[in-house]
Amino acid sequence: IEELADAVRGNAPDFPLQQRTDELGVLARAFAAHTGELRAVLERERFFTGDVSHELRTPVALIKGYASTLRRNDAKWDKHTINESLAVIEEEADRLSKMIDDLLDVTRIAAGKMAMTPAHEDMGRIVRAAIETVASVHDVTRLLEVAQEKSRAA
Repeated sequence: IEELADAVRGNAPDFPLQQRTDELGVLARAFAAHTGELRAVLERERFFTGDVSHELRTPVALIKGYASTLRRNDAKWDKHTINESLAVIEEEADRLSKMIDDLLDVTRIAAGKMAMTPAHEDMGRIVRAAIETVASVHDVTRLLEVAQEKSRAA
């Protein structure tokens, strides 16, 4: 039992005693099965956390990029550019809010407090939204370039 307990505590890849046919073998196989399931859950959680972190970074980067670009003292922006930039900031804040709502829904589903309802999605709309996000990242880069050009010219 001590050998099995040490393997469990040490997070060993394999547990001893699994070949035994007595109660210790049954216990070792049960530990091995449950530990494997737990490792798989933890791996999915790590993947999910990394994916969520990446997804949250994009709107935050856009909001920060547009806001800091607009605040530059060395560049004068026309009203159209300011309004477009503020619209991107607002859209990305809405996107963040939607992601947070989705995360809360995932938590509710996992807790059994909410059921998932399958639905058809317009893949064209999803692809267009992804393209618009990438275009926004390109736009903020271009705004920074324009600001640098204006500051050099001044």
